[in-house]
Amino acid sequence: EDRGEHMESLPGIEYPTSSHIRTINDEPRGRTEQTDCSDIMVIIGPCIRENHDPVRGTRCGPVRIEREQEGGNLLQLVPRQDIHRAERPRLQLGSLFQPLLLPPLESNRTSGSEGETGTTDDHSDHTAVENRNMVPGPLAIVNRSATSPAGDDSRPGSKKRKISALQQQDVVPNGMEDQRSTLKNQGLTDTAIGIILSNQRSAKRRSRYYSTQQKFLEWHVSKNNGSPLQASHIVNYLAEIFSTRKLSVNTIKSYKSAIMSLVSEPDIIENSPCLKEFIDALNDTEIKSFVRPSIDISPVINKLRDWGRTEELEIPQLTSKACWLLALCGFLRASDIHRIDDARTTINNGVLKLVIVAPKEKRNGKPIERPCEINEHSDPILCPVLAYAVYKKKVAYELCPTPHANNSTIMVNMLFRHNKDYSRPLSVDSITRHIHNLSGLIVRPPNTPIPKARAIGATLAATAGISADKIFSHAFWSNYDMFDTYYRLNRSTQADMTAAVLPLD
Repeated sequence: EDRGEHMESLPGIEYPTSSHIRTINDEPRGRTEQTDCSDIMVIIGPCIRENHDPVRGTRCGPVRIEREQEGGNLLQLVPRQDIHRAERPRLQLGSLFQPLLLPPLESNRTSGSEGETGTTDDHSDHTAVENRNMVPGPLAIVNRSATSPAGDDSRPGSKKRKISALQQQDVVPNGMEDQRSTLKNQGLTDTAIGIILSNQRSAKRRSRYYSTQQKFLEWHVSKNNGSPLQASHIVNYLAEIFSTRKLSVNTIKSYKSAIMSLVSEPDIIENSPCLKEFIDALNDTEIKSFVRPSIDISPVINKLRDWGRTEELEIPQLTSKACWLLALCGFLRASDIHRIDDARTTINNGVLKLVIVAPKEKRNGKPIERPCEINEHSDPILCPVLAYAVYKKKVAYELCPTPHANNSTIMVNMLFRHNKDYSRPLSVDSITRHIHNLSGLIVRPPNTPIPKARAIGATLAATAGISADKIFSHAFWSNYDMFDTYYRLNRSTQADMTAAVLPLD
């Protein structure tokens, strides 16, 4: 008997619902759930893999869904385990039991995935309901209990998940719409709000802070029952993760900065005696050592000589060599190299002149354009200017305009490109890997990171007797302390201090 002959496609949604419909794309877990809102539609379904090869008879029966009255139980189709054969999964009809408070969701989906044996179809293309990957908006408190239905699909009996967050007056929301509402409530006009929200660097900072803030909010609700945020709460949380997770002092300070951005009046908590005493106590737990080994770049020099003439290098080797030499001699970060506007690069009398658009450094709180001059070397194997010229001729012979990483309205003509597609710029991470290909050859103590090429160059310059003023001017540091504290890798000099203080005559 063909049990599928009486099946019909499910009808569309006849009655319009409110604007609060939210969609959920959850992994199939064989459980049932309930929502406390009559106008929230929940879709939990796997992708059904299609395969046009001959298959045995379907194992589907007709499914009837009765129209629910307002206030009744909301029904859903709960799938069984994923099936990788050429068959459709069975469906179980279950009702939703426990309350579910859902945060606003945004779509972050581009397209469905494609497998090896067939295409993937989500089968949820109705105009009123879409099956999407979801990105949570502002945080909300969610308590969800799930119980597996009776049947031969063995799953854990019950599971409780709690996602906690704060929504109080002294906590600043994270979502873009929440931030817009907060600014609106402060009396700002749409023009002023648009300027504030267009700051992409601030948006990236909020994105980096999000996971840290979410963990703190969950902890705060569980420990303090959602009471108003106090400095003691922040101190207790930081002390707990410092002790249990063995984090460094700098990491704890980064966590503190992320948490403080949640507070509407951070100065009050920042200046609280307990928080100040806690940070001072943390600072005393670590000793900053300036005792470091000497930097020996001879393994890198030997590798460059083994590679041979710059003009004859393969593109991957040429890219690594050019990136490393520019970073070393120009005291540049990988992000600085990424922001070189190559349309403005010139070579005059053997001096390579670069323009770096909006690097990390600022002056008076404003982004800058940083100049950088790199001289040629007498040895062609070690010459950064020649490495640039050869790379420009072989790879970057056409401009590659790309929006700036921190401001999409600024176009930067990127210098370094993908090895196989010269129209695509390299990312900062890719440039870092190319630099590390050579810097990683330098001998260093076990369990220590690869030294930064920027720091290597500045340290070698200081060791060679270059004055401090010229070093931090070349690196575009605002003061000597920046170099001395963060970038100077050793303190050795070429001067004989003993002979200087104990003269023979």
